[in-house]
Amino acid sequence: MNSLHDIAMSHKTIVCVGSGGVGKTTSSAVIALHAALSGRKTLVLTIDPAKRLANSLGLDGIGHEETQIPLQDLLAEDDVEIAEGGELWAMMLDMKEAFDRVVLRNTSKDDAERILANRFYQSFSSSLSGTQEYSAIEQLFELRRSGRYDLIVLDTPPTQHALDFLDAPDRLYEALDNSALQWMYKPALASGKVGLGIVRLGAKGIRRTLGKLTGNRMLEDTAVFLEAIAPIFDALKERATNVRELLHDKKTTFLVVTSPDPHTVAEAIYFDEKLKAHKVDFGGFVVNRVRQSIMPSGEEVPSARELAEQIAAIPGADLMDPSEVARLAEKLKSNGKEFDLLAAADRAAIDRLVEDQATAVFEVPFYSTDIYSIRGLNRVRDDLFEIDSNGPNLSAEHSAASSEHE
Repeated sequence: MNSLHDIAMSHKTIVCVGSGGVGKTTSSAVIALHAALSGRKTLVLTIDPAKRLANSLGLDGIGHEETQIPLQDLLAEDDVEIAEGGELWAMMLDMKEAFDRVVLRNTSKDDAERILANRFYQSFSSSLSGTQEYSAIEQLFELRRSGRYDLIVLDTPPTQHALDFLDAPDRLYEALDNSALQWMYKPALASGKVGLGIVRLGAKGIRRTLGKLTGNRMLEDTAVFLEAIAPIFDALKERATNVRELLHDKKTTFLVVTSPDPHTVAEAIYFDEKLKAHKVDFGGFVVNRVRQSIMPSGEEVPSARELAEQIAAIPGADLMDPSEVARLAEKLKSNGKEFDLLAAADRAAIDRLVEDQATAVFEVPFYSTDIYSIRGLNRVRDDLFEIDSNGPNLSAEHSAASSEHE
């Protein structure tokens, strides 16, 4: 079982998936930061429309272009060292623009202009299920192929859309391979007879007739779109195959990010099953906001009397009325017991994730504040990668076979 450090250092692509609101974007940024500080040129790429990545990095915004994140403040203020070659970059993917780039890369300038202005294409590229997710993987494929980065960490939308993300290459390939579409765009049968291709044979007359019959221009726009895109259908199918292979590449792994909430744990287990069904590499679970017991193992929360004695020993406590000290001690005792119950519930939820003996679970403790800076991300990194003065823990942080909490 690999440690999270091993995963970050040995893969070219890490895809973080999971439910909404579990800290997935922060986890993606932390993993990317760790890889950068460890000497890898790393890009964290998000397709989450909520723009949380910029917030996590302490920036006002991130665009569709790759942006380098300065680490000088972190190095100066937190005395953190960065290994040679390490860089951190970020990118917010505009999925509509990314799909437009698919067209621009695969067609001539004139054909691209016709397609991008086409109303059918505009509807197709923005509303057809899976097209935006496919464009994101296409962008990921281009970034991987460019060789500019040692590691790309991809932050995906919440679970339902992440399933679209996994299915997108197959869905697009099947659409392009559809026999009805082939009938419309292919000019003739292999035998040399007329192929009844509506695009080539109907030309302007058929398109005008279809427009009159329907009372709108949708079929005409469809015909124009298919006529323009027909020459690259096979190329797009090949690209869809290449993109699908990227998700199954041995240098690509998936991490499921979750929280200890029973509902999100159930979704994480469901998503794990889906990943296995897709036969992609699964690196483990990242569990954020894990509450820890406030007392050492085996010890109980002190009694109200004991707490009152400890409060009384604090300088200045003699200014408090004894009844106030008693009320404060009782409140501390109640809060301590309640927090211990919550910590026990979190541990029970996490234990559900490690029923599979080969599953790694990487934990981040509960923080009282959100993360809005590089320094905050580095604090999370210390916990997620178990950083101490000697560097990251190189063993798997938690497993069913070796849990400190069982």
